[in-house]
Amino acid sequence: MLQEYKVPALFFIATHNVLNNECFWWDVVYRELSRQQQGRGEISAAQKRYKSLSHDEIIASLQREFGDKVMQHVSDIDRPFTPDELRTFSTSDYVDIGNHTSHHYILDRYPPDIQREQMQACQNDLSSMVELQPGIVSYPNGNYNRETLREARDLGFRFGITVDKGKNYLPLKEKNMLTLGRYVLWCNNPLKMQCDIFRSDMMLKSRNNH
Repeated sequence: MLQEYKVPALFFIATHNVLNNECFWWDVVYRELSRQQQGRGEISAAQKRYKSLSHDEIIASLQREFGDKVMQHVSDIDRPFTPDELRTFSTSDYVDIGNHTSHHYILDRYPPDIQREQMQACQNDLSSMVELQPGIVSYPNGNYNRETLREARDLGFRFGITVDKGKNYLPLKEKNMLTLGRYVLWCNNPLKMQCDIFRSDMMLKSRNNH
């Protein structure tokens, strides 16, 4: 679709999952609870509860509840890229690659040295897999704190993506480059209405905004 419509897009990669052929934990929660006939609201609530845990605690909890092999994919639908697929994908004229940490740690819940380690490990992995050293990082879950910004800056990132809702007006100010905002499309609001609001200077008022 990107090639057909000539639309460039930026994809942020959590490299541990690619290198280890490991499902993303939130997909595992969705898959397993869907099998139990739980609804979308119940699944979303469970995913939110898991976010309060550390990454290692999340994986251990899922394995206790659903079995040791729960992080393995069951089809092409719930698996990440392979390294070879990511390498091929990255060569498209319409694809750019960004850093999304190694394990998708929610960074502001970890000390600065772990935050740095996660971002640096992703850089190293991307350098190995796709021969890129991205100058942009997207903070998992959009979470960041003062230490996150300091470590990102020290690692040489020029831009950082949050989920702070709002436009990024040009020219960008240096102090804002590591805290760029974005809008997220939600399935429970009409698409045209959301796009109209995103183009305006209004904020979308919904239960998804905090």
